[in-house]
Amino acid sequence: MDRRRFIATTLAAAAAGAVTTTSAGAAPLPTSGRPLFLGTYTSEPGGGTGIGLATYDEATGRVTGAGTLAGVLDPSYLTAHPSGRTLYCVNERSPGGVT
Repeated sequence: MDRRRFIATTLAAAAAGAVTTTSAGAAPLPTSGRPLFLGTYTSEPGGGTGIGLATYDEATGRVTGAGTLAGVLDPSYLTAHPSGRTLYCVNERSPGGVT
């Protein structure tokens, strides 16, 4: 199994248990916990549909799914701007890109 398939399978399994896609796109994140963003490979069989949204409770280690930001193709590496108002995403598509 190559790295891409391993990551896609692992994230798809995690997203299936933690994140629910909504028809309206993304559900708002809960106000408690740290925001958690999950990149998924949308082009892989059984892969995700975009950027998974969740929260992480540092005290308990619990991850709570909050929806999906659908329509972002093959998001992998994600990083937030220091202001916290912008999320950057590397799209692993040919020729590649940033959302």
